[in-house]
Amino acid sequence: MAHAVFVMLLVALCGFEASAAAAGVYSFETYADQACSVLAQTEYVKDVSGSADCYVYTGADGDVADGASSFTLTCNPGPADYAEYESENCTGSGVSSGTDPWFTKTMCTSKGLFRLGLNLDSEDIGTHVEMLVHSAQDTSCLKARVPVQ
Repeated sequence: MAHAVFVMLLVALCGFEASAAAAGVYSFETYADQACSVLAQTEYVKDVSGSADCYVYTGADGDVADGASSFTLTCNPGPADYAEYESENCTGSGVSSGTDPWFTKTMCTSKGLFRLGLNLDSEDIGTHVEMLVHSAQDTSCLKARVPVQ
């Protein structure tokens, strides 16, 4: 993929009880500037219950809207496996956007941190960890808030 994304690890390992996203919901913000002052887009996703590596797009409250799409994300050593679906549970017709969303790499990075033993006491930090993401070829600011696992 031509779009390289670098995650600044341990940028802000502090909690966000007052996060815009509900517990268990990933929040991904794209800003139009490097100063993170002009919010251009926010996307929310959460795990689909009972389905391994399946995520559905939601609102900030974690509610899934009618017609919501989903995707599978398998974080392997090397490139992650990503596939989009028209359904909200990663079944049925697959669709292709041609590129993986920037936040898939961030999701895999956060899972790797937790798997490597980054044990955070959710009582001390809240429900989410914020990560600031830098792109080698982008002039925007990217932020991710991932649920504490």
